[in-house]
Amino acid sequence: RCPGCGRRWRCGPVGGSTGWTGACGGWTAAARRPDLALGVAVYEPPTPWVEWWPSDSSSGRTAQAADDLTAEETEDLAERFMRRLIGNQRWEELPERTRRIRRSEGRVLVGELRDLRHAPFETARVRCPVVVGMGEHARPHHRRASEELVATIGLARLVELPGCHHDAHTAHPALVVDELIVPLLAPAAGGGVVSVVSS
Repeated sequence: RCPGCGRRWRCGPVGGSTGWTGACGGWTAAARRPDLALGVAVYEPPTPWVEWWPSDSSSGRTAQAADDLTAEETEDLAERFMRRLIGNQRWEELPERTRRIRRSEGRVLVGELRDLRHAPFETARVRCPVVVGMGEHARPHHRRASEELVATIGLARLVELPGCHHDAHTAHPALVVDELIVPLLAPAAGGGVVSVVSS
């Protein structure tokens, strides 16, 4: 509940690629308390717990090696992840302190990928609207994971983003918001305007 007005908050978790692990808690909450969930939006979610997931994918390799990584290796992993996410030039332009903080998050990133060796929630229990996005140029395993996720959730729909690869959230943020997030929030607006601020 809102501390100020006492009204109930409703959430709509959003996750892209490995960032969808953060949305998993929202999925679990959505399964247990559908009255509090607007819905869930994900983009090309990794599913390394399924037997067909390629072991040579970045999430597959990390999930398998998670228990054997040293602290320095987890920091290096976090840096590689950030460089892929924002690009080498933007990474180099970050203040040293910020880069150090981002590198220190490697332990958490590895922990999330370790957790994905087993299904983090039961898709059949999700009872809220779900939007699963994938890029037109999605890799075969991301495409299959997205399609299978939609097939196991009753209120899910698949949205293919034209011209997009795995980095749609950074390369085409407005398209991601318009196609994945706004449709999820629109029913809650009761015909009003949905405004999403994206950095």
